[in-house]
Amino acid sequence: MNINHLRYFIEVLRRGSIGGAAQDLGITQSALTRSLQKLEQELGCELLERDRRGARPTPFGETFLDHARSIIAELDRGVEALKLMQGLSDAQVKIGVSPNFLNWIVPDAVAAMVERYPGINCRVSTATLEDLTIQLKRCEIDLAFCQSYLPMQVKRGRADPDIKFETLMRARSRAYAPAAHPLASTGRRSLADVAASRWVVPYQLSLSYRFEDAFIRRELKVPVQSINSASIQFCKASARRLGLLLLIPEHLMRDEQSAGDMVALDIPELEFEHDVGLLTRKMRNTPPAVRSLSDVFRQLCLGEPHSQEAPQDRAKCMRETSLCMRFSHQVAWPMVQRGDLI
Repeated sequence: MNINHLRYFIEVLRRGSIGGAAQDLGITQSALTRSLQKLEQELGCELLERDRRGARPTPFGETFLDHARSIIAELDRGVEALKLMQGLSDAQVKIGVSPNFLNWIVPDAVAAMVERYPGINCRVSTATLEDLTIQLKRCEIDLAFCQSYLPMQVKRGRADPDIKFETLMRARSRAYAPAAHPLASTGRRSLADVAASRWVVPYQLSLSYRFEDAFIRRELKVPVQSINSASIQFCKASARRLGLLLLIPEHLMRDEQSAGDMVALDIPELEFEHDVGLLTRKMRNTPPAVRSLSDVFRQLCLGEPHSQEAPQDRAKCMRETSLCMRFSHQVAWPMVQRGDLI
């Protein structure tokens, strides 16, 4: 089987048309069509449906697509492993990152890899947990540094057999107020104290429905979430500009706290912990670059303050998260359908 036939097949479905794929591949439409026909003849079935709207996979094509991607990805990883062993300049490792971790841990990990392998190319991209999982399954990234895989397990109803999550540390989210906010003074606050306030809550880490769940469990009215966004920077800027309370991971607020712009609120019911670690495919042979990068992440996470919790604390967090997930099925499911739960 000609490996280019597989690459062309994948590209056609990515673009949704033979003309667009031919343009991207730098070949003629007739040459691309012949390649696809040869692949179909070799497999003994039709892989594509072609009409004026473009090209779509047949049931055979849809089944074969994941296997084709895996074949290409394994070949590319083998080539990259050999390049890395030879010290060639174009070896590459593809890293997916949750947006809220892009400026934490990841820059140090990439810097360590570049120092260790001067010729390596680290390709870093951001995506939601759901999209990172899809990209891993499609072999578009080699690993992801992100929050716990548990929300995706709940959403799918089972653990994905092709994906594994390795917990490296814990991160904590809590409430913050702009320095000029009436609630910014020191002292413990109750949920009732902040129920009438307006909030900014990111979509990341399932914070929106965990936030709602905290109030509902105590039979309090859920506060107005004036802003929800997948952009952490937008959430922080909005809270400061509009004088709103903010629920966000602690590690993202260090600069604002140091500058005195934002104040951490002591509200134990709104302190949520999350497992953070590596999301990878289950592979028989892990490429050297991926193994090396995984080790770098493990070493860096050991230096963080929440990397060494006792097992009972971790079990307690997982139980609380699981209870929250079960309870919020009715509350959060509309968000899942809209794609907001990440």
